[in-house]
Amino acid sequence: MLLLCTELLFGWFTFAVYSLAEPAFSAARTDTPDEFLSLRATRAVIIMGLLGVATQCAALQGGQFMFTFLLLGYTKGSGKPQTPMLFRGRMIFFNILYIIKGVSEITIGSIVYKGYGDAELAKPIVSIPYVVTKPGLLIAGGTWVTLTGLIGLTIAILNLRQAGVHFSILSFFTFLVVIGLDDLGSVGIAPPAIVIGSLQVGLGFALSFLAAYSGAFLNGEEPIALEDGGMQKDINGKQNAETTV
Repeated sequence: MLLLCTELLFGWFTFAVYSLAEPAFSAARTDTPDEFLSLRATRAVIIMGLLGVATQCAALQGGQFMFTFLLLGYTKGSGKPQTPMLFRGRMIFFNILYIIKGVSEITIGSIVYKGYGDAELAKPIVSIPYVVTKPGLLIAGGTWVTLTGLIGLTIAILNLRQAGVHFSILSFFTFLVVIGLDDLGSVGIAPPAIVIGSLQVGLGFALSFLAAYSGAFLNGEEPIALEDGGMQKDINGKQNAETTV
């Protein structure tokens, strides 16, 4: 419980301040447009970065809570079966995040493309977690992420349980696509932004993994949460033995 309270206090506070409030404040206070962008477009670039980092951090924070609750129930021997319905809800949530992230990528790439064209930018435009050096790469990556989210959302809404594992494979492949286009393709040719590249890997993996995890168990129960398995079985067994004695 201490871990849950710590996550709630620091994790979501940090998310609210640094992922939402700070970028929104920055966008509102910006009064100097980029060289080739209007003031409205410059603010839109900041907001798209806000959406990008918010979706990934929401997945990271949500995943921490999800696994902490599972671990708590597992160690106390009070865990209950994780039904496909629960994973269906999680899959819907994480794929909505996928779609928002993809749309924000397409939008920021399109804004920069309109102002600069598709040529490589001499000075990259940075709106964490995005680093725009070639707008076309961001548009392509965002399109793929959006399609992945739409596919996953369709599978979850229509309850196509057999397709869950196939979606998990697609989700991990999407992570590789994002690393190739957004990280290596964009950040890789902008050395000053290399720190953002490492940030993208961690946050991107969190979203891809959790979406894939939810899809993998869409057609069954999560092994560690079963009431008759693993440590929980041992705990119940000891309790029963003590009661018998």
